[in-house]
Amino acid sequence: MTECIINITRITQLLFDESIQLQAISSLAGVRAGTVASYQRKAKPMSEMPLGLAQALSKVAESASTLAYARQLSTLTPKKIDAEVQRKRLANELQQQIKQQKRVPKSTEFRNYHLVVVHFGSWHNFLISQGIEDSLVKKPRQSTTTKEKMIAAYIEQASDLGHLPKSYEFRHYASAKRLFGSWAAFMAAIKIQ
Repeated sequence: MTECIINITRITQLLFDESIQLQAISSLAGVRAGTVASYQRKAKPMSEMPLGLAQALSKVAESASTLAYARQLSTLTPKKIDAEVQRKRLANELQQQIKQQKRVPKSTEFRNYHLVVVHFGSWHNFLISQGIEDSLVKKPRQSTTTKEKMIAAYIEQASDLGHLPKSYEFRHYASAKRLFGSWAAFMAAIKIQ
């Protein structure tokens, strides 16, 4: 069992430090702001604080770098504080996983992938924000179909159908549109209006 010394005086100083927002304290400690607020308002005596909460707050109160970070966060709005703390936690978690596995994990191997999507938009954006080149970024596939082959395919389908295919009838409609830019441009290339 790991030992944690709880310094109630430091916790009290932390809770009543006006330069630190309550949201910054609760986000860094990983507890609900309302719970911390009840002790800050003196609605609950410090002596009745649950051990887990006291340990979490003590970790924040004892570290000078964490206190400095809490003061820095306090310049942000409460929602931005939470988002910033979560981003930093995710970055730390990624660094720990890289250290353990000696490689960049895949998104499916990352425990809090869902939070990555919430806070960064995608796994790719997360890796880029951490200065890591995402080697698994999918490149758009290059089409080997030429414009001439597409026109030949249209003419062949027209002869099979016995009439000129409409856009919804043409088997390669999406490819033709991508290759020519639009269906109208494709029709113009075939000289059919």
